[in-house]
This record gives sequence, C-alpha cells and structure tokens, in this order.
Amino acid sequence: MPATAITGSQFTFTYNAVAYSAQVTGGTVSRETSVTRIKTLTDMAYKNTDDNCTLEVSFLYDEETGLVGALNTAQGAGTANAISLVGGDAKWTGNMIVSSVSTEFTADGIATCTASLEGALTFADAP
Repeated sequence: MPATAITGSQFTFTYNAVAYSAQVTGGTVSRETSVTRIKTLTDMAYKNTDDNCTLEVSFLYDEETGLVGALNTAQGAGTANAISLVGGDAKWTGNMIVSSVSTEFTADGIATCTASLEGALTFADAP
C-alpha cells in the first residue's frame, strides 16, 4: 500500500544534494517486492527476489534551472542520483533513476509538474 507524503513546506525533497520544499505539492512512495514460492519437503518457503520503490512527486513548475530542469537532465542521462524525502516523522533515502517528467499548463496560467522515479529506498524515522 502506498504511503502519501506530507505536502508543502513540511515536505522536503532533496535531489542530487539540492533541497526543494516550497514548490512541492505532494508525493507518493510505493514499494513492490517480488516473491518466489519454493516448495520444500515439509512446507512452502518464500524468497524475496526483487525489491523496487517508485516515487511520484508533484511540484510547481520552476523553470529549467530548478527541479524540473534537474529531473529532465537526469532522465536524459539515464543515471541514478541520490534522493531523500523528509516529511513529518518519516524519511526515505536512496538512489533513484527518473523514469518520467511531465508538465501541465492550465488556462489560469499555473503550471505544475509530475515526476516518476524508480530505485531503492530506505525508510527511517526523520532526524
């Protein structure tokens, strides 16, 4: 089940050592584990064969020099970068690769972005 992160200034998303908080509007962290069932002589055993996290982060468009620019550059490079999310009592850290970045422009002049990242995250209490 995904955990919905705290939004706004109480939520800080750090990407490649640069912290973003004022323009972050929301985020969701999902963790999926692939499990293989193995029949044994007496019972069944279950082995974790893969562990993958997905991060969806929404934020206000902040020009090519801000978060949207950093994520677009990283997506083009195809390399994983360090991330951390801190909100409330929770902290996630790890290395993730950008799988998508989208920008939505509305008639009222407000532009918002959404990015999807994949990789490994570690969950802990916030410092």
